[in-house]
Amino acid sequence: MLDIFTRAPNDQSYSYIGQIFGNVGVALSGTGVPILSQMFNTFNTTLLTVGSLMVAYITVVGVMLTAAEGKFLGEKWHALWVPLRVVMGIAGLFPTSSGYCAIQVIIMWIVVQGIGMADQVWGTAVRYFAGGGKIFSGSPNESFNDPAGAFQIVMQKTLQFAVCEQAAVKLTKNDANATANATYDANAHTFNF
Repeated sequence: MLDIFTRAPNDQSYSYIGQIFGNVGVALSGTGVPILSQMFNTFNTTLLTVGSLMVAYITVVGVMLTAAEGKFLGEKWHALWVPLRVVMGIAGLFPTSSGYCAIQVIIMWIVVQGIGMADQVWGTAVRYFAGGGKIFSGSPNESFNDPAGAFQIVMQKTLQFAVCEQAAVKLTKNDANATANATYDANAHTFNF
């Protein structure tokens, strides 16, 4: 089938899905054991049998309704959508050599294209950061060129971390009187929260 998105050659999600489902027609070339495809083969054969019985029922009742009411498929059944749904449903259940039916192969193709799209999106982000891109730009007043401004920013962030830690300790211990244990390492000039 046509691949719209290019997958990364070492994509792990594609590898895992191939190990789980094995070969899914032309949509996925997997290395997994064929037990799942054999199980789906039996399941799909059962669905195709039930679908064939439904086609027979719709055909017989449709002919009777046409004869009784003088309108194709009668007054209650839509003349376009009922036959179209029946044909599309049976076509979707058409078995393939891999054990999966046609609709399952189409759905797996969509999944594989989603993997390729995610790889391309992630590749764009990696190339952006590799080229020196930033997540955010600091506001003009957050200048680290000024030592006094840098000290003020560090102190603000330290206070924010301490308040956050205190709130987290109180929530996790479910105790309003619990205290956090922030320490300052003078040698490394760091706070340990």
